[in-house]
Amino acid sequence: MAKRGQRFREWLLYQFLTPLRACFEWWMRRQNAVLFYCIMGNGLGDAMAISTILNAMHEKYGTRGVVFSMHPDLFLHNPQVIKNLSYKAMPSGVRSLFKILLRALRGPAVICIGGEVWTVGTSPFDVRDLHKRRYAGWNWLQKLLPDYQPAISYEGVYPRIFFSTKEEEAFSRKYQELQKPFSILKASVGVNRPKGTYLKDWDLQKIADVVEAVPEVIWVQLGDKTETPIAGTLNMLGKTSIREAMWLVAQSHFVLSVEGFMTHVAAALNKPAITPLTGAYD
Repeated sequence: MAKRGQRFREWLLYQFLTPLRACFEWWMRRQNAVLFYCIMGNGLGDAMAISTILNAMHEKYGTRGVVFSMHPDLFLHNPQVIKNLSYKAMPSGVRSLFKILLRALRGPAVICIGGEVWTVGTSPFDVRDLHKRRYAGWNWLQKLLPDYQPAISYEGVYPRIFFSTKEEEAFSRKYQELQKPFSILKASVGVNRPKGTYLKDWDLQKIADVVEAVPEVIWVQLGDKTETPIAGTLNMLGKTSIREAMWLVAQSHFVLSVEGFMTHVAAALNKPAITPLTGAYD
């Protein structure tokens, strides 16, 4: 019932702010720009989808973006990003008002990754889209864009990651003793994730069996400090920042990871990724 009330409030504000939305869309068209926001949960992979979609729009139309997210580190030094706004760094009152405004501006100028309680173009009394269902042939990227579908192809598109010269120099010094070639291991999805996310996890013993069976590989295990370390790896759990972890992927030979953030990073950096799939996802 609470969600139905929220749907109606979102729909009502959307109608009320139609003149403002029309003006904002006109202005953003003139700038050839779009604002993306992703403020759901702690999924790094979903947030990185902003980069994928923006990159596809930039390559086709030259579009650049303003990004509002919980993970601004993903978009640092990206020349396609005009402004990189951090959800967590914004005062709570300001970000609450900003979120309310963005919900009412959704469309070609403001794209929400993941969607809100009410989906643009639907009746506020229609509850069918409250029940998110997968279906044969569904596309993850398109599924993340329920309100507005930009005219781009979703086949063969990749996220982008950029490092500054200062970062390259600093990370090279910090990890200069790390022997090359090495490969990255991400053995689990991590902790404090939505319940369904754990369906992606492969049996840790099977991961350990792979590591043991390939001793010629220098394995570097990345992830949260609370994850289970795998014997035979260089344990760097909880010892890297997001930026450092992505840079280490860039320096690696290949990646062995459950489906998620690391596989998206590998795609962005053109690194081979071996991903055990459990059957939870097609």
